[in-house]
This record gives sequence, C-alpha cells and structure tokens, in this order.
Amino acid sequence: MTTPAVPSHPNFPPQQRWFRLRKWLIRLFWAGVCLSVATVIWGLWYVNDRGFTRKWRRLVTGELEKRGIHAHIGRLTLNPLRGLVAKEVRINHPRENWVLANISEVAFDIDYSGLVHGQQFVKAVDLRGARLSLPLDPADRNSERLDVSRLNARILLPPNKLDFDAEAELHGLRVVVSGRLLNPGTVRAAMPKDSSGGAAAGRMHEVLRGLNNLKIIGGRPELEVECSGDLANPSQLTVKGLFHSDRFTVDSGYEVRSARIAATYAEGRISLNQCAIADKLGELDASGTFRLETGEAVFQLRSTLDLQGLAHSLRLTQKVDEFVFYAPPLLELSGEAALPGGEEDRPLKGKMTGKFSVGRFAARSVMFEGASTEFAWDWDGGRWFVRDARLSHRSGNLLLSAMQVPGEFRFSLESGINPKVLPPLLPRIAGEILGEWDFPAVPRFRLEGRAPSLSFEGMEAEGTVAFGATRFRKVGFNSLVAGIRLKDEQLTFSDFVLERPEGKGTGAFIYDLKRNIATLKGVKSTMTPVDVAVWVDKAGDLPRHVAPYRFRTRPSLLIDGSVQIHGDDHTRLRIDVDGTNLDYHFINRDLFFPKIKGTLWVVGKRLKIEGLDGSIFGGKVLGNADISLSKKEGDYHGEVRVEDIDFPKLTKLYLDYESSQGKLRGNYKFAGRGEDVRALSGTGALSLSDGYVFGIPLFGPLSGILNTILPGAGYNTARKATATFDMKDGMIHTGDLMVDGKGFAMYGGGKLFFLDDKIDFNIRINAQGPAGLLFAPVSHLFEYVSDATLSKPVWRPRRLPKGMFKPTQ
Repeated sequence: MTTPAVPSHPNFPPQQRWFRLRKWLIRLFWAGVCLSVATVIWGLWYVNDRGFTRKWRRLVTGELEKRGIHAHIGRLTLNPLRGLVAKEVRINHPRENWVLANISEVAFDIDYSGLVHGQQFVKAVDLRGARLSLPLDPADRNSERLDVSRLNARILLPPNKLDFDAEAELHGLRVVVSGRLLNPGTVRAAMPKDSSGGAAAGRMHEVLRGLNNLKIIGGRPELEVECSGDLANPSQLTVKGLFHSDRFTVDSGYEVRSARIAATYAEGRISLNQCAIADKLGELDASGTFRLETGEAVFQLRSTLDLQGLAHSLRLTQKVDEFVFYAPPLLELSGEAALPGGEEDRPLKGKMTGKFSVGRFAARSVMFEGASTEFAWDWDGGRWFVRDARLSHRSGNLLLSAMQVPGEFRFSLESGINPKVLPPLLPRIAGEILGEWDFPAVPRFRLEGRAPSLSFEGMEAEGTVAFGATRFRKVGFNSLVAGIRLKDEQLTFSDFVLERPEGKGTGAFIYDLKRNIATLKGVKSTMTPVDVAVWVDKAGDLPRHVAPYRFRTRPSLLIDGSVQIHGDDHTRLRIDVDGTNLDYHFINRDLFFPKIKGTLWVVGKRLKIEGLDGSIFGGKVLGNADISLSKKEGDYHGEVRVEDIDFPKLTKLYLDYESSQGKLRGNYKFAGRGEDVRALSGTGALSLSDGYVFGIPLFGPLSGILNTILPGAGYNTARKATATFDMKDGMIHTGDLMVDGKGFAMYGGGKLFFLDDKIDFNIRINAQGPAGLLFAPVSHLFEYVSDATLSKPVWRPRRLPKGMFKPTQ
C-alpha cells in the first residue's frame, strides 16, 4: 500500500506532519473495516435470503444419502445464529420417486474441517418449531399423511450411528422420542409385502391412522418413546413407549379422567405391560403380549368403561347410537390367539373366555333391566359356548344356553319376555314378522335342540309354547297351547288348542321354513271363518271372499291341506263346513240359511264350493261354485238348485211384496265377474206350485182382465207355473212362461230389465174347458203386452192401438 504524499509546508514542523499522517491512516483503516463488515453483512444476508447455490445443496444432500436419508433441499441458507439451515426439505423414497416426509426447515451442525478435506462434515441436525408431514403407509404414494407440529429435535450423526432426541405435538398429544440406532444407512422405507413384518407394518399403519384422526382437547397427554438397536437387523430393535395423562377430552366428547399405558417392543414381541384407563363411568385394566413373526397373542382385560363414548371416540360403528347404557357394562376377557397372516398364510387360532354383564340399558327406546352371560371360544377346535345368557325386561326374562363342538350344535332357550321388545336386538326380518303380533299377555315358550352346525339345515328341536291373550294380524284369541317340533326345516305345532270367545280350534299346524308353506292337519274349529282366513292368508283375497259368509252361531269346520305363504303355487286347502244360522250377502240382499253344510276348496287362486246343502225360506238349496280369489280376474261360475222354497218370503226379500203364494223349485247355472251384477249371466228353469200368481205385482193387473173374461177366475191359485229363462246384462229373458190355473191358462214371454226397472213382456190368456171352446175363435184378442216399468206394470191388448184401450194397472 502506497502512503499518500503529505504536502510539505514550510510552516509545519516534522512532528506535526506525523500527526496529520497518522490521522489519515486511521481513517483509511476504519473505512476498510466498515467496507469489510458491510461486505460480510451483505454476504450473510445474501446466503440467508437467497441461499447457497445448487452445488452446495448437492453437497449436503450427498452427505445425507451416506446416512440413508434421500433428501431434496429447496433452499440452503446460512443463519448467523443457527448456522447452515435447509428449508423446504423433502425426504424421498429410496427407490421410488415419491415424498415420504415434508419438513419446513432443518439446521445443520457443520464440521468445516471435514468439509474442506472432503470428509463427513454434518455432525448434527437441529429442528426448532418445524412442521413435519409423514405418510401413514410409506409404501403407498397416495397414503394419508400424519401432520406433526412444533417439532424440536436434535439428531447426532456420528459414523454408522443415529442419536436423536425430539419432541413434537400431534393434535394435542405431546410426543417425546429419543434413542440410538446403528447402521441407519441400511434402513428400508417399506418392508416387502411377503415379509413377516408386512402384517405388522399394516397394523402400525392402522394405529397411525387412528392417531391422525384423534383430536385431544385439554389435559396434558404425553407419549414417551425410547428406541435402540441395529437397523441392519430390525428384529433386534427395542422400543419402549409410555403414554400418561390426567384428564383430557377427545373431540367426539369422550372424556378420559386418567390414563397410563406402558408397552415394549423387543425381539419381535410387543408387550403391553400396563393399560389403566379411567373415564366418567369406570376403568379399564389390560395386559398382554403379541409376537409379530408368529402372530401369537396372550391377553387379559377387565373393563367398566363408557362403552358408547369409547366407540364414538374410536369411530368404530354407528350402531352404538341405538343403545343407551345407564350403568357401565362389565366385560372380562382372557385368552391366547394366533392371528391370521404370515408367509404360510396361517388361519386364525386361539382360545378366549370371558363374561359380560350390564345393568339398565335402552335399545331404540326399548328399556331393558339388564343382560349377562358367560362365554368361551376356541377358534382352532371350532368350539364355543354361551352359558346362562339372560336378557331381563319388566315383562320377564329370556334365557339362552348354547354350545358348538365339532359336528354338533346344541341350544336351550326359555322365554317369558314380551317378544315385541326384541326387534331392536334382532335382524330386520324378525322385526317384520313380530310386527304382525300384539301380546297383551306375555307368551311363554321353551325349546331345546341340536344341529350339525349353527344353521336351520339339519336342526332338530322340541318344546312347548303357551300364549295368553294375543292378537295376530289384528285378530285376537284368548289362549294357545301347543307342542313345538322342528325337523327337516319344518316347524310343527302339534296338538294345539286355540281358544276364542266364540269357539276354539284344535289340530296340527306345520310350517315349511324353506318353501314357506303352511300345512293344517285334522284341524277342527268352531271359530269365525273370516278371522281364521285372515290368519291363513293376509296378503291374498281369501278373507274378502269368506267375508260374505256370516255365521250367527259358531259353525263346525274341519280343515286339511296346505297354503303357500307369499304366493299360491302350492295352495290346496279343504274346509268342510257344517253350520247353522248363516247370513250370505247375494245381489244386494242378505240371505238367511238356518242350516248349511258343504266343502270349500282353496286351490291356487280359486275357491271352489262343492256339495252345498242348506235350508232356506222353508225349503232347500243345493249347488256348487268356482270363484277366483284374484282381484284382477275376479270371475266365478256355478250352479244352484232350490226345492220347495216359500215363494212369498223370496218375493218379499227381493221384490218387497208378500201377497204371492206357493212353493218354488228351480235351477240356475250362472257365471260372472267381480261385484258387477250386470256381468252376471246364466240359464235356468223355475216351477211354482199352488201359487197365487196374480199376487205378483207383474201379473196383478191381469187379475181384473181375467175376471172380465171369466168371472171369479182372477182369484184362483195356479196349480202350476213354469218357465225357463236366461240372464244377461241385467236382463231376464223367458219365452215359455206357462201358468196353469183353475179354468184358465196363461202363456207368455219377454224381457225383464230388473236393474233398470223396465219391462217388455207379453201374455196370452186362454180359457179351459167349455169356455175355452167358446172363446177359441177369438183367443188372439186376449193377448196383452206391457212395455212400461217393472215396478208399476201397465197391460194393454196387443191387437189394439194404444189410444183405443184404457190400460189396466
């Protein structure tokens, strides 16, 4: 450096000139210092804000790869206080190109001597308040991620070692991890799927997923983990964990009052040394061991925890919402097991015993007084039992014991509980079946049975059943007692006695569970038929067709045959009827039968009546019929024959007059559809003897005409009147009406529109004996016609115009 020339002045002595030179030297020195400081500050600012170049980043990532860490650094900066700081760090899969972890920033402790000489230069890694994002399954690039915050860690990186001490926060849980691991460069990010650790890794992923969903509020929960071992030999790793906390709350609202869980992993075995958890209702004490390689586990636990709150916090199932427990359930379990999996694809094996009890609880608003049972399960041997299982309700108790051994299942069931309270505990189909029943009095039944396995196939059982007051399909009965037998998937109620206020039924009832066929054998009944029809065929039309038959006194029924439930393919039912005082609704009127008997057949969708034999109107009615039970089809046909019917009673019922006389005989073949009377058609013949024909309003006006022709004849009874007829579209047609009276005869025919109150009829009156010979030449003058109304007929001579004759009515 060249010293600047000092101007000489003749007035300045040498000493003074020296002071002036030193002053300039000092100024230049501080100017250089300031420039150097500014340069250093600018350099520090630059590397802290802009970072080192890619070359330096590669140098650091290469050093990390020697330790088995495949990292990518977004920026590498120099912090005056913390040293070398890497930001936006990604830890990558060692063999695949996806991210295993995201770290906000990492500070490196650098050995600059090693850096200069090309040796290992990263001595330690520091994290302060960092954020970490880890995949729950390192083998899945799309795995859910575990977010860790407030991560503070010190990681020492001596050769072939990894010493670490870290703490972080995971959704309110403070996690402290420390330990020493050898050979970190040999670590594998994901174990092969066929390794014995694959299943263990999968279970660890499930645990981490549960932690990720856990949100802890309040309290000071803390998890301490200590690790040691050689990563070149993972089976020799040792991990100790301790979770402890005072009161805290999970985001679901489940409150834990205290918890302490201590576990150890060593030599391929996980040991649960202590598990003590207390909540607002009770406590949990558990311990056990689990060997990862073999899947063998030994466990013991006793719990009185809030089962509903715990299930919510673990998000196990929503079914728990259907229950409300007013006392903590007690669960005790102990056993050993070998879980499935492994290279040999081992099956589930193990044994377990325990007991369960609970006080008052509600299921879908149905209150129960309690439940309890003892049980055991041997997975390997296919054995299990449930002993003294009890369900208590204010209506009674349900008791169950069951046992399964190889090739045989046995059970014993006894109930004094109202079945209507059971649907919340049973499958939906059971609730649908019980929905058709009401039990004002609690039924009681007992059943014992066996089967090759827990299924209906091959099951045999016997027992008894006793019902009090009960309603089935809204039709009640007073009592029912029967023996029960289940065999070949057929449920038999033998020797049943069913009583109702008006009568009772006895016999046997068999229900085929596989084909849904109900069979009745030798059933005798004095009950109301329409009510029994509802029990047999609710979904069908049998009750609708039986409803018109109303017995004033109980009939005697004999029933045999089968009914297809939910269908009619195999329905073939015979009902023999012998009854008195029957009302039957026919063509808008009620017919009364003092006595009636016959046979009813229900075959498929048809009801057949055979051998009908009844008394009516002082006479007799015989016949048969075939009626469709389908609303869609609704057709019917049949034949009826009447003998010695009191004609005045018949005309009084259907025509509202009773001045006629005589006995009626006849037959009628008919067919129709539904309840439409116009659709009724058929043919028949009628015969009236000893009747006063002119008492019938249709022929009444002819009495005066006949008296004019033959004085006094209009008051005579007819020895006989006959006619054949056919019916169609609400009209009766006859062409051969013949009335044989004393001294006269009437012949005629025409149409009677009985639904429309119209008539189109003609009559010819002939005298008999000497009078008949006298009037024979002019007999055509005694022909009369009526084309007015049926209720008020008007007759006029057929041969004269209307205006020339005053009608007779």
